[in-house]
Amino acid sequence: MGLLRKAIEEKREQMIASAKIWGINSKITIQYSQELDLLLNIAQNSGNIHSPDKIHISTDPISKSHNIKSAYRKSRRDDDSYMFNTKRN
Repeated sequence: MGLLRKAIEEKREQMIASAKIWGINSKITIQYSQELDLLLNIAQNSGNIHSPDKIHISTDPISKSHNIKSAYRKSRRDDDSYMFNTKRN
């Protein structure tokens, strides 16, 4: 493992541990997060980390409509289960 990758992993572990102890909004956690960002930027600019060129987001109205309807049906089932104190699958 390269030195930069090791430094990134160590900083990530420090940040996570700090967040668990002090919370995500504590000064020390934010400092670790900023230091991790710096290390990640260095790695990305040096070509050690590759970011995806594109993120695919579906713009197909049919699939959007289907997903919205499915989510609505699921929420209705959950509401009914709550009202009658039963769990439906």
